[in-house]
Amino acid sequence: MNLRLLLALGATFAPSAALATPTACIFPFKGKTGPSVQKEVANRVCAAATCVEKSRAGKADFTVQGNVTQAGKKHLVTLEVTPRGKKKPAWRKTWGVSSDGKQLSDPDKALGALLGAMGLKEGSGQQTPAPAAEAGQQELKRPTRALVPLDLGGGEAPAAPAPSAAAPAGAAAPSAPEAWTRPSAAASSPPSAEVTARPRGHAPWVVVQAGTDVLTRNFSYSDLQIANLRGFRALAIVMPSLQLQLRPFAGGNAWLARLQLEGGVATSVGLRASISSRDVTWPASVLRVDGGLRAELLAPEVTGPGLALVAGYRLQSFSSGKAKDGTLLEGLAGTGYSALRAGAAGSWSFGAVTARAEFAALPLLGTGELQATYFPQTSGFGLEGMAGVDVALLPWLSLRLAGQATWFGTTFTTTETDPYIARGASDLYAGATTALRAGF
Repeated sequence: MNLRLLLALGATFAPSAALATPTACIFPFKGKTGPSVQKEVANRVCAAATCVEKSRAGKADFTVQGNVTQAGKKHLVTLEVTPRGKKKPAWRKTWGVSSDGKQLSDPDKALGALLGAMGLKEGSGQQTPAPAAEAGQQELKRPTRALVPLDLGGGEAPAAPAPSAAAPAGAAAPSAPEAWTRPSAAASSPPSAEVTARPRGHAPWVVVQAGTDVLTRNFSYSDLQIANLRGFRALAIVMPSLQLQLRPFAGGNAWLARLQLEGGVATSVGLRASISSRDVTWPASVLRVDGGLRAELLAPEVTGPGLALVAGYRLQSFSSGKAKDGTLLEGLAGTGYSALRAGAAGSWSFGAVTARAEFAALPLLGTGELQATYFPQTSGFGLEGMAGVDVALLPWLSLRLAGQATWFGTTFTTTETDPYIARGASDLYAGATTALRAGF
């Protein structure tokens, strides 16, 4: 008797793994009209699978990505499906988009193929399928399990329930107990159409960065023959800075959209020079100006790497002025490094946090007063590095914390009769940057 009871209960309530609903995480689509196409895709995918938010993206069965591009007047979208645990997409295909770039040209075909790549049958896109009799075709239904009355022995079977008061007149009473159907997960909690919280579906057209650099400077000569020149050392040079990045071709050709024009300026505040033998101080200033072009070879995603090449021009100068008594600090050479700038920048995104590193070479074109007044035959080279993190605060705002160092090395060609004789000089700026970055 007990064995029959256990078998009946097991057949009734045994879970079925086949009923588990696949989970999907839809990453924001790239491109100017990416969000519109993403919404259309999300409506269909989230009706067939359970969509999860960014915090559970790593545990989703599938991730879906898209990129809307434009070639002339034609719009295209490339859809990708990556199974859990895989680094590369298992399925990728390009489909046509309407002339305004906001809708799929053939949504049934494109989305049917997308669902097929996820192991799901193409549906109508509705969360609740229409009955097969009304749709005129066989619909995908979840199997149901009826709770059959148990014969525990020694008693009568439970009586059939009375007809419902709402039943139509003349309807026959059921000859067997009504079936009890276990509610599916989709019925109890409809899938959410909310997708992962990427700040935007495309790269910003304009990025403005405002912050402050706090730097040290150590300028010194090597093999100085006559003590008629002074080095310079500063422990805390405060330099407010402003940078601007523009994407002039954003929303156009996919490769041109990766080009950025950038420029920046930083200048010191409150800097003064002094010597131990005198009570007088002299005002001093440091100025840095940049301009150039950045080309993304690998565009950063919500997670994963990014790579870009940088090229441009750098002007970095140091100068000192007159003290209150009208005197100048003799032997302190001003510098005006003008240089080309060429290098690479890498990044790795971990959702809201992005680690960044940048390295550039600075072949010198001139050194300003150092060359014009002290060492006419001067050559030199510079190197620069930066490493830090960007932390997303809002969809359009992030905080950058980074360390940086810039070094200039110069070599002098002199003769024994020159008033200033040295083999070369080393000039190192190093410190940290804190800045806010706003993208639009």
